[in-house]
Amino acid sequence: MNLGQEFAGKVKIVRLNVDHAESREALRRYGVRGTPSFVLFDAAGQIRGNVTGWPGYQAFADAFKELLVDG
Repeated sequence: MNLGQEFAGKVKIVRLNVDHAESREALRRYGVRGTPSFVLFDAAGQIRGNVTGWPGYQAFADAFKELLVDG
């Protein structure tokens, strides 16, 4: 199982390709400086976390669960 499957219908996962010109504005807006990078938003669209690197499946699962509880 992957994060998209585990949290289907509960979180929205969006992937941006750093090599595509149409992604550049979003990458700048959210301060993406390296890959992989992850920006976590709450239900109101506020940034709740920004991670560069892969902290592991469980770290993201825990972060998603916290966001779902806190909104």
